[in-house]
Amino acid sequence: MGAALCPALPTHPGAPSEAPPARVNAAPPPVHPLGLRLSVFFELAVRARELEEVEGPPRPHADGTRRPAGTPLTTADVCEELVKPRTTAARCAYVDSLPASSSARASIYVSHAWKYVFVDVVDALAHAATEPDDGIWFCLLMNNQHETANYDYAFLEGQFRSNVEGVGRTLLVLAPWRSPITLTRAWCLFEIFVSVQRGIPMEVAMPSSEAAAFARALVAKFGTIAAALARISLADSEAFLPSDKANILRALAAVGGVGELDKVVQRTLREWLARIGRGALAERPADWELTNQLARLLHDQGELSEAEILFRRALEGRERQLGTEHADTLQSASNLAVLLHARGALAEAEPLFRRALDGRERQLGTEHALALQSAHNLAGLLHARGALAEAEPLFRRALDGRERALGARDLTALASARNLAVLLEARGRPDEAEPLLRRALDGTEQSLGERHPDTLRAVHSLAMLLHGQGRPAEAEPLFRRALEGRERQLGDGHPDTVQSAHGLAALLRAHGRLDEAEPLLRRALHSSERSLGERHPDTLSAMHNLAVVVKARGQLAEAEVLHRRALAGQEQALGSRHPDALTSMYSLAALLRAQGRLDEALPLFWRELDGCAAVHGESHAQTIGSAKNLVRTLDACGRADEAQRLRARFGN
Repeated sequence: MGAALCPALPTHPGAPSEAPPARVNAAPPPVHPLGLRLSVFFELAVRARELEEVEGPPRPHADGTRRPAGTPLTTADVCEELVKPRTTAARCAYVDSLPASSSARASIYVSHAWKYVFVDVVDALAHAATEPDDGIWFCLLMNNQHETANYDYAFLEGQFRSNVEGVGRTLLVLAPWRSPITLTRAWCLFEIFVSVQRGIPMEVAMPSSEAAAFARALVAKFGTIAAALARISLADSEAFLPSDKANILRALAAVGGVGELDKVVQRTLREWLARIGRGALAERPADWELTNQLARLLHDQGELSEAEILFRRALEGRERQLGTEHADTLQSASNLAVLLHARGALAEAEPLFRRALDGRERQLGTEHALALQSAHNLAGLLHARGALAEAEPLFRRALDGRERALGARDLTALASARNLAVLLEARGRPDEAEPLLRRALDGTEQSLGERHPDTLRAVHSLAMLLHGQGRPAEAEPLFRRALEGRERQLGDGHPDTVQSAHGLAALLRAHGRLDEAEPLLRRALHSSERSLGERHPDTLSAMHNLAVVVKARGQLAEAEVLHRRALAGQEQALGSRHPDALTSMYSLAALLRAQGRLDEALPLFWRELDGCAAVHGESHAQTIGSAKNLVRTLDACGRADEAQRLRARFGN
């Protein structure tokens, strides 16, 4: 719990915990609060060490149990065993019992947990304080611990805001690094949120023992660290008084609710983790594993440009050091290919994916987990390039191999099931796709939880399938769940978040809710252009979707510009026979036909039909629909003979 906002103790030692005094309001704190010098913390830490060897008094915050002899004192124990005894006679704050020379204007505001071992907190502060004379605002010592439990929520919130703003620098103590207690405390999460909201610098400090373990984990366990940060949620946090948490939730409703707080806190801590990784890499620039792990973190955060530089550096370094066929080199090739795929550089990614697959099959065999991963990755790229027939057997091979080796509930098998289902839906086989998608969602949710990015990916895929089947009542809540979860976990500009915005907007558009769809699509397009670039396939897809909406709203000139930009970009990035390019081709042709510009529309309809026949075959529903559109246009142009030949060919 942090600073003034987390009183966890009754008003008087020995007061019955089940019946605390009524909480009252009080005068607001000073605008420019004082803090205590680091030397005061050192002195208290020495005394806390001395008390470790004797049994402590009854703990009013722990049902009256005693601290066993030989156990370190927590911050709560220091309050009962050192702070309150010194200040009982005067009933004052600890700071008021010290000489004025012990104080200085506060320059560090500490957010911490009262369950932390006090000497560990002091150790963390010693590493974070830039100068010995820094004033440190620490709730244990700056608040009157004989009175804090009497203060109501309104006073505590006002004190929090005033002190955080007056100090101007927030320090979050994190321990243990695998599951920091502060990130489970409602007041601490609120402190982080308001610090970020007010533009106040926030730093992280750890005790020496935790910092050393964390430094080792930077190389080997980046994913573990990132996963811990993804689990942060105010909804799952605790407060000493449940009413405080309820009041925090109400206060947050005015600024976006719990999801907004979670999103801000998670983004801030991910950015901090990336800074730590960059610092470690600056000291070890030839550590290719660290380079690779940091690149993966940045990739997951949507920082694709910086991640690409690091992935290329790791691949080149490993090729020089280990050779082109080494397992680590092939891993770097695969990582770079995955990123290039995400950035829309599909032609450059494909040979890297094939290189990783060929190398792993030769070295490890076709059934090895890494070979199956490479097959899965290549299948995903082929799907994105529109080579659906070539992608399907690779997805099936990956799924079958993973299920044989690891079981149907394995996360990698579930990922293969999800991606195969998406491909089957694209090939016009939704009845095969839906049970696979539901299985993937159920399994991922059970293993990783409702908020994990992989779970949200399955939620989005199922929503897309249901939307495509004309089941909007089922699809819309899934789209909203995926979008809200991705905004919270990944941020507004992340490609996955943009993807969910596209999906929801497409559903809204299809059901005439254009006033809701248009702002969503404009925001998605702006975010995609900013994070991925103007020529990325996801950006071009957003552009196409926005064009469809503005056309429906009668803004034909803007729609045409957007359609032409989307089509030109898709043909360049994906090829003229990619499904996205064919969709844009049809949309532009339909717009031109609606304006009576048949001579411009006709060649686009011909090109779209040729592409659909080549990709899907002449009997596919999409090809037949394309032929119907062309027949209609030919009839409107007075070219009845050509229209009749198409009717005969496609059975229209």
